[in-house]
Amino acid sequence: MKYAKLALNCTFVLSCLCSSVQAAQNSGEKTSPEIRHGTSELPPSRQYYCYSQQDYNNGSGGIKNAACKEAYEKAGNENWERARLFDNWNAYSQNLASSQTPAKPKDLVPDGKLCSAGKVDFDSINIRSDAWHTTDLEVKEGRIQLVYIASQMHDPSKFRVFLTDQDNLKWDALKESPDVKVERVPDSKNGKATPGRYHLDVQLPDGYVSNSKSILYIMWERNEDPARETFFSCSDVVIKNTRS
Repeated sequence: MKYAKLALNCTFVLSCLCSSVQAAQNSGEKTSPEIRHGTSELPPSRQYYCYSQQDYNNGSGGIKNAACKEAYEKAGNENWERARLFDNWNAYSQNLASSQTPAKPKDLVPDGKLCSAGKVDFDSINIRSDAWHTTDLEVKEGRIQLVYIASQMHDPSKFRVFLTDQDNLKWDALKESPDVKVERVPDSKNGKATPGRYHLDVQLPDGYVSNSKSILYIMWERNEDPARETFFSCSDVVIKNTRS
């Protein structure tokens, strides 16, 4: 399977991504790496792009991307609070089912809070800014190729992929892909919860707009989990049509 060339150099070590060490040291809070599982890598989700820059470890002064900097500064009063916005890149999730009442995504992730999965700690990732890193996605025969990075893989699981324009982060504005093909590529074959990646071959929804900024919205639901834990992410993109 051939994937589009996206302008990001991904050289991350998954074993180092379980927790925010700085947060644990400063708050005394016990970390829970088992609740953190994945996000969009290509194109990078907002939090994953900011994380990948590794320029926030000494506060906001070194952050080069203006949107990452603004989101960081609005994420808390202390640097350890702010850093978890990016360090916990794979923890943007909600449980859609409980022992009493199953929930719809919009019951827990309200309009305007889609990028943060409705979590207060991650709220500033929702800010409107033209400075968010934007990835060009090439279209071939109406389809785009994506990569989803997982610190734990889960099967069976379900991916849903949506598009919306940059300033309309509302459920009713999302256009859903009618077809998402998934290829599972684990880093190791020892156990189903190994780290790895999912390669997504996605048919674009009708009515998508090319050559303007859009938001690619991905939901990844763990179907083997009774709680239906589901991960949410926003990636800022420009859809580029090609003739070939």
